[in-house]
Amino acid sequence: MRTLPLLLLLVLLAALAGGCTRSATTQIRNPAQIGYVEPNKVVISYARIESNYGLPPGSLNEEASLVSYDPSGACFNVSLNNLEDAAALADIAAYDIQLLADDSPLPPGTVQPGGVTATVHQGLVPETQQTGTSTSCVRTNPNTQACEQWDTQPTYSTYMVPGPVTVYSGAGNVCFPNNGALHPGTQEVALEFRSAANVPRHRFTFEWRFLGTAPAPAAQGQARASR
Repeated sequence: MRTLPLLLLLVLLAALAGGCTRSATTQIRNPAQIGYVEPNKVVISYARIESNYGLPPGSLNEEASLVSYDPSGACFNVSLNNLEDAAALADIAAYDIQLLADDSPLPPGTVQPGGVTATVHQGLVPETQQTGTSTSCVRTNPNTQACEQWDTQPTYSTYMVPGPVTVYSGAGNVCFPNNGALHPGTQEVALEFRSAANVPRHRFTFEWRFLGTAPAPAAQGQARASR
């Protein structure tokens, strides 16, 4: 019988949670300095899990792109992918999302989920098979300590065998109003995801570092405060 054993499920969720926040970073020029957003994409990969399940590379990627950055705020396009047992984590609406600019949080953003779809791949699935038996003593003589009753039980092992693997994919946009933290002198923005309480624990962060950015100059006649 093909099932996802508890141990493999715990391994998957541990890889997703990781005990710390998974993150990935890209570098572009500050859009407020050059007047547009350069092509960009931040990718968090799960190559080990993909290999375990025989999935094509990138099947479980988490990706984000900065699509707008101006005085009104910043918007991002996000795509998420997860296996069936963590399908809820493919929905962008399942997360508390925060944007930080140089470690300063912006006001709460607006999330526009794009829905979740399922794709079936021919990959590898766990199958539990009986591999033999194990015999143990269940009753001994209290005087001689000799075994008086034996019990034999089957033993099992789990193997990865060819089979269908369903990957759930979700996408959406999230936009944040500018509270003054997004400007030509901003050096880095970080988009943080934390799963809500009703879904498996999962945290990850997308980061954009702005090349060659220096703090914005103070207006004429004003002193610039040190950071």
